[in-house]
Formats: sequence, structure tokens, C-alpha cells
Amino acid sequence: MKKPSYEELESQILAQKTTIDYLNGKTKEYNDLVNSTPKMFKIIELIFDKNGKGTDFYYREVNPAFQKLVGKTKTQLIDNRFKELFEITDTLWIDTYNEVMKTGTLRISKVF
Repeated sequence: MKKPSYEELESQILAQKTTIDYLNGKTKEYNDLVNSTPKMFKIIELIFDKNGKGTDFYYREVNPAFQKLVGKTKTQLIDNRFKELFEITDTLWIDTYNEVMKTGTLRISKVF
């Protein structure tokens, strides 16, 4: 296998730097969008039991409006489980997420 020349390595490094700069810009745009959204916003990852039913979920992304609603910081929420963070008295949200996973739609009247 032929070793790349200095010029080829330099070209590869510059291409990688360009890609990294582009991705950093897109990350900033994404963060700006999430953080400036006035409505509550969260991304979750459902945790399934052996029968494929969602039983809990991890918070993967939240915005300031959601943090304010639940009274917890992003650090307290991200990568933590719903049931570990909140005293559960109702399974409405887990049931709702199960319905969305099963049908691909949400009946709004059920949630609000």
C-alpha cells in the first residue's frame, strides 16, 4: 500500500477540518433552535419491557420551557429516566408514547 504524500495528507486534513467546522455550525443552529423555542420541547427514548411495551423513558433533549415546567435543569434531566426523576401517579405519558409508537399518531383529546 502506497503511503500518501504530504499534499494528500494536507488535503485530507483540510477536508476533515471543513467538515468539522460545518457540523459545529449545524450543532449551534440546532441548539439555538431548541433553546429559543417558546413551547415545551423534549426528545425521549422509550424503554421497552420484554413484550415490547414502553414502560419508562430517558430524556435525550429538553428546552428551557420544558425545564421551567418540570422544575429541573437540563443536566438533571438528560440521560435520566422519567420514573427515577418524578413520583409517578399516572401513566398518561407512557401510555401516550406507547400509542404513538404503535399507531404512529396521537389523539390530542386524550392528552389535553
